[in-house]
Amino acid sequence: MKWNTRKYLQLFIFLYSILGIYLLYVAVSTPFISMEIREEGEYWVVDDPFYKVWAKAHNIDSGDIILAVDNKSIEESSSMKEDQSIRAANHLSLMKPGGGVNRVEVSHMDLPEQLIMHSLLPSLYFILSLGLAWYLSMKLNQNRLNTLLILFLLSVSLAYISGGASSRLDTIGLYVNGTFLVLCLLFLLHFLKEYFAYLKIEWAFIRNITILYTLPFIILLFSVMTSFYSYFFHLTSDIILSFFLILSLSVFYVLLRGYWKSKSPKLLFILWGLILPILPFIILYALPEILTDQHILSADISALSLLFIPFSFIYIQLADRLFDIQYHMTRFRYYSMLSLGTGVVMTAGIYYFWDGDHLTFMDSARIFVFLVIILIAIFYLKEQIDFSHRKILFSTNGDYIHGLYLSIHDLGQARNQQELFLKYERKIVEKLEVSSLEITVFPADKNNDGSHQSALGEITRNGKKYQMLLHETATEKIVLTIGNGIQTVSLRKEELLWLELLSLYFHSFYGNLKLVEELVEELQLMKSANSHRLPWFDKLLWQILEKEKDILAQELHDTVLQEQLHLARELDLIITSRRGLDVGKLITIRQQLLDASMDLREYCEHLSPPLLDTFGLQAALKKFIQKIKMRADFMLDDQVDIPKLKDPMLYLMIYRLIQELLNNAIKHAKATEVELRLHPIGETGFELMYQDNGAGCQPNEVFESTASMGISGMRERVRAFNGEMELDSAPGQGMRIKIRMIESSDTSD
Repeated sequence: MKWNTRKYLQLFIFLYSILGIYLLYVAVSTPFISMEIREEGEYWVVDDPFYKVWAKAHNIDSGDIILAVDNKSIEESSSMKEDQSIRAANHLSLMKPGGGVNRVEVSHMDLPEQLIMHSLLPSLYFILSLGLAWYLSMKLNQNRLNTLLILFLLSVSLAYISGGASSRLDTIGLYVNGTFLVLCLLFLLHFLKEYFAYLKIEWAFIRNITILYTLPFIILLFSVMTSFYSYFFHLTSDIILSFFLILSLSVFYVLLRGYWKSKSPKLLFILWGLILPILPFIILYALPEILTDQHILSADISALSLLFIPFSFIYIQLADRLFDIQYHMTRFRYYSMLSLGTGVVMTAGIYYFWDGDHLTFMDSARIFVFLVIILIAIFYLKEQIDFSHRKILFSTNGDYIHGLYLSIHDLGQARNQQELFLKYERKIVEKLEVSSLEITVFPADKNNDGSHQSALGEITRNGKKYQMLLHETATEKIVLTIGNGIQTVSLRKEELLWLELLSLYFHSFYGNLKLVEELVEELQLMKSANSHRLPWFDKLLWQILEKEKDILAQELHDTVLQEQLHLARELDLIITSRRGLDVGKLITIRQQLLDASMDLREYCEHLSPPLLDTFGLQAALKKFIQKIKMRADFMLDDQVDIPKLKDPMLYLMIYRLIQELLNNAIKHAKATEVELRLHPIGETGFELMYQDNGAGCQPNEVFESTASMGISGMRERVRAFNGEMELDSAPGQGMRIKIRMIESSDTSD
């Protein structure tokens, strides 16, 4: 096969379609009744109808003489004689032992169970598999991995939908069912071999998988022999099931060994995706059929779980992320163990208290399987009820999970070590109701009394008290001691577990608080030593400063400014209602208040420009430059082209830089001409240029001076965002400043 072409795969899909339609037609054309018969003398009589309700509704009883099946006698059908059963029929003619002929028209609607299991579900699965296979063949790259995945999907589907035709002893149905039941596992093994190569995991099985493809031909040979010699029927069935078991165990071995070596979560998902669907078919049908020639559940029912196998593999191939399979499998394993033990006890009780002589082994097995399934469902339902109503079902003191959650949340609110200790002590006293509690901090090279040598978080009993090592570093140890005065303290298991979990969180919180306090101390040392400031720290401080400015501006606007406007309105009332007062003086006061209000409004806009947040940088700069032109003694030549930036903080930084440059020009430059240029660089960068013909300065003195946050603060602000700033100036020769910044991927962090 040439794996890189679609034509062979499309041919297989076409053959799948033809075979599937034929097999479904066989299942739909004749209702399945599965009636066991036996030979009595020269007659064949009904032995045991499988659908007993249907048989009773049509007056069919054990011992009725079978006259004809679809207008043929039993003697004319070698398959019915050999199998000793009537698998399917449209018409039945029976004679009662006392006389009288009973003619039965068999309808699918009279047998809803077989209609669903043999017709509706296979038809839906056929259509779903066909559509999915065609979609995958068109969308996925046609490498070996994807091609084998599609072949596996189609072979599982053929093995399933052929069950209806096979149960009716249709020749093609028998061939397809036996062959593809084994062939699907061969495709699976082949898929795993390629998948292991893709994951770079060592393959520890047969190197040449193609040798195993002889097994379907062996099965096909036996199936052909069965057509001529009916006594090969049961032998062929046992061979098929044996091959299926051997290949299934081989798949499990390959996956277990691969997961043991690689610990790949995808292999774990595949392993459980195989074990869970395939175990019911093996335990409830294949093994009992081989060992006892009987089954606990029929093949069509126990095989339903097999249908989930291909879709789990398709999920692996198409999805990059997996849900937490380890958590779900652990929970399922726990519920299964509880259900298995309880199911054994309940089944034994049913057998003992009821009349066990009328219960066969298979009946007991069916009861056990039913109980286990019901118990697992009940455990899952209980879990959901507990999750929704835990706070109602348990008291405040008894709900340790909820109490632990509240305690942890409260500990996390501590702002320093002392507050953390107080909260921790209070929680323990309230929850455990103990009267004596002590937390001791001592050097790591010493022990409190030489008796506490346990591991971190482990609770030990020391006489009448409990002790626990809460925290340990290279320099200190923290030990918790719990007592109850002179009495011996006794804690329950759930209380000890609660204390252990809470203490582990305390250890984490304490370590984090200590790191924060050490960081603060280090920053204070850096500040006192006047060492070089870190860019990330400058950026953080600048962002905090801007946030505080915004808060201050809002406060000033809502308090002082409103109060001044109120005073101005009061003065208006005095002017209009009082006589004999110095009206001119009142008018002057009013004007002063208005001027102060205008200054305060400008100060608020300087702290937090409202236009910047509302209309953007373009509008904010336009208004600011207009104000500068009205106030300044120099000619301002500005060209502003707003860049496109990802980090919104950069727009605020550009505004602050231009604000500082132009205010500095008004206060200190003594210039007659000022130029300002802003233009983008690339897709995420900008360049800001400023030039004047003023008094100039000495660059080194400006940068070394800490008396002002002007140009020196601008440089630190630019460095905080990983930008560059160049200053070219000399006394009496003006000033030229160039700021260049390319926005990096972590600018907004």
